[in-house]
Amino acid sequence: MVSPRISFKISDPLRRGIWLLVLAVGGSATIALAQSSVAPPIGNVPATLRVSENLRRLPAPDDPINAPTAFGERAPPALEGCDFSGAFAATTWQANSGIQDVDHQEEIPLPRAGQWLETTGELIQIAPDPLDPWRDDPFGRYSYDGSGNPESLHWIPGSGNRMGILTLPFTSFKEPEEGKNSFSLEATWHLVGGPQRTDMPPHLWDFAARLGRRNQLDSFWSYDIAVRAGWFSDFEGSARKGLRFPGHGVLYYTPSDQFQLQIGLDVLDRDDIACLPVFGAVFKPHRDLRLDAVFPQPRIAYRVAGERWLYLTGEMDGGTWAIKRAEGTNDVATYRDYRICLGIEGQERSVTEVGFVFNRHLEYRSGTPSYAPLNTTILRHVVSF
Repeated sequence: MVSPRISFKISDPLRRGIWLLVLAVGGSATIALAQSSVAPPIGNVPATLRVSENLRRLPAPDDPINAPTAFGERAPPALEGCDFSGAFAATTWQANSGIQDVDHQEEIPLPRAGQWLETTGELIQIAPDPLDPWRDDPFGRYSYDGSGNPESLHWIPGSGNRMGILTLPFTSFKEPEEGKNSFSLEATWHLVGGPQRTDMPPHLWDFAARLGRRNQLDSFWSYDIAVRAGWFSDFEGSARKGLRFPGHGVLYYTPSDQFQLQIGLDVLDRDDIACLPVFGAVFKPHRDLRLDAVFPQPRIAYRVAGERWLYLTGEMDGGTWAIKRAEGTNDVATYRDYRICLGIEGQERSVTEVGFVFNRHLEYRSGTPSYAPLNTTILRHVVSF
């Protein structure tokens, strides 16, 4: 007995369709299984994300031509147009999502004063300029005491033909600060003893306002200027004749810590001498020795201990005042002398001097014969000048 056998003949096109369907179903199941076991699902993941979108705000360190100027103006051209999808895109999006939360456009702080940038972009600290060595010198960079400075407390003992003078200053004057204007009001009282051969009022007054400035033009040049405007009189006669404007202007050239040149003009505004030139040089061959070869105030100073300096100086002094003579007429008197003083200067600009006063001269504008008081001594003390 022959069993019937039914056979189906599958055509080639149908066979190919079946195989494609089997491969599609199997591939989808395999991808789903891999995604569920390898990486957890991520919500709201875009289907397609361009890596250039994630990196466009970052600089391209290896590309100086296309490097952004402010943290990412463009992306590297090699990444433009690259699309990634699937699990790799999701992982890339998750890794770079934190970068987008950082504000990369915050400004880079500029270097502060005294700081500069290295070629690598790092800040370096510049060492401050060394202190001016002339500041440690008690006589300072601006050492010329001209007519624009107030009187000091001093006593020239004498009576009769020796003509004694006691000078008491009352002033708000302080040592001017470099780079700033200085202003002070000054009053000075002169008590005159004698002389017998001619008449002089027992009291002379100086009332003045002082304006000055000192500063450095550059590392070598500096200047010191001052002017006083006021009345110098006994205020018994014509005070108008006692109006005077003394002052000084000195230019300093300091090329080193051991040498300085000085040149200027000292305006005395007196009847005997209107003004004096200022010229000379300062030498500091040793930190404990200073020589001021300056006209009209030469000086040599030596450090004896710590901050104490012993010095020898010479100067011309005096003044012009409007006075009332004994017979009642108004006149103008001018006194002049020369001094050699030995002094010691300590801390806080405290100065004490003792000296010899010679070549003294007293004259009047009215033409009355002049008078030469006898030589004497002087004692002077200065707290600050």
